[in-house]
Amino acid sequence: MGEQYSIRHLFPGLEEELYEEMEQHGEIRQLPAGTVMLRKGQSIRSAMLILEGS
Repeated sequence: MGEQYSIRHLFPGLEEELYEEMEQHGEIRQLPAGTVMLRKGQSIRSAMLILEGS
């Protein structure tokens, strides 16, 4: 995952297994301002965590 973010620092107190799964399967993306990440009624297959922005 990205060097500027540490999952353990951003989300302290989670179970070790969850950290390992997030580090193994997660990815950090930078998206341009105004990008629509999810539309009403759209199905999702995974969780999104927004680290900066809204």
